[in-house]
Amino acid sequence: KAAHLVPTGQKTFTLTLNTTDLQLGRHYRLCVDLDGLDLTLGFADAGFDVYTTPTSGQITRAVSVSNENQDVQVLCGGRCMPSSHARLVQAAYESGCNDWGVLTPGREVSRVAPMHEAPLVDRTAIRSGIWMFTVNSSNFIVGENYRVCILLDRLQTNLRLGDSGMLIYVSPASNPSARAINSVPEETITLRCTACTSFSESYLSTDCLSTSALTVPGGRFEEVVPNQWKVSLSGHLGSAGIDYRLCLDLDGALSPLPIGDTGLNVYLRGIMRQHTQGVLRGTNQTVAMACSVGCNTASMAYLSTVCDGSINNGTVTVANASQTRSVPLIQNGTDWVALVNTSSLANGYNYRLCTDLDGTGSMNAFGDTDFLVYVSTVTAAAPLPTGAQ
Repeated sequence: KAAHLVPTGQKTFTLTLNTTDLQLGRHYRLCVDLDGLDLTLGFADAGFDVYTTPTSGQITRAVSVSNENQDVQVLCGGRCMPSSHARLVQAAYESGCNDWGVLTPGREVSRVAPMHEAPLVDRTAIRSGIWMFTVNSSNFIVGENYRVCILLDRLQTNLRLGDSGMLIYVSPASNPSARAINSVPEETITLRCTACTSFSESYLSTDCLSTSALTVPGGRFEEVVPNQWKVSLSGHLGSAGIDYRLCLDLDGALSPLPIGDTGLNVYLRGIMRQHTQGVLRGTNQTVAMACSVGCNTASMAYLSTVCDGSINNGTVTVANASQTRSVPLIQNGTDWVALVNTSSLANGYNYRLCTDLDGTGSMNAFGDTDFLVYVSTVTAAAPLPTGAQ
């Protein structure tokens, strides 16, 4: 059904369509009638293909050139199938996903690879509907974005590769010194970067490719030692409780390399200091902390080996050896405490303190505060007698 073009700027428009009746995995032409209800003009082909993608999101945001075979994970629900295939194509390549076998796998594209559903034993695949394919990115161009192109069903001859709308960045950055920063004017993180220079720039954003996303300003890189760089971030200008993405412009203002999502996250935490470093296995174990911004009676916390950033309602109901259930933060004078049931956790391990500052609100999700809590069987310690070895 036709819909009106709505102006959003001097030369820009948006178009909202009901696409529920369209077939997934097919290409459709965009047709435009410039004079609308006036009968002088009719609908004509605007010259654009629109692909109905089976994917609803991506898990993998970046790949590196250091590994030949890397898995790219996407959310495909019950729509992808064993006959689905995918490849990565350099975003700057003019023909996009349209070439099936013209390009030789190398710098511009990966080979067309079969897709398969991610195993549920993988912690990152707890949510159902995650599909993956393997790419050889060793010859890719560092600092470039690549399109995720998907062929929904290779057995159907009327279907071809289409642009899913998702981009994968070829990132040279890894091993950040921190998973979280405080809400203060200057927070410095260091990271390994094999292709960075003093012109490289970085910042935090909820979406590295959007001009309207929430951001934390950063700046240019400074070299610490070879292949080790640091960047200063203005944490006080961000919103506490948001798990930001680390964005990188490899050549800064020098050349046309795009801004990309490194696949690394930096959480802007409200907790400034951790008072509790260790707890026992048991009920109502106190984890105390100093929270300078963002904590409130709706805030929730839990302990886990991995903080699940997909949960944005503050609720973790499953307790096992990897995690506790979530509990509310309770104000205790100038500090905050979480009374955690650690009975399911394993002795002798560190667990990450995860917080969702708005709890049942949907603005924030759980983020990794970069604080660890050790689960121990030790209940007391006494000094050795004088002269004891």
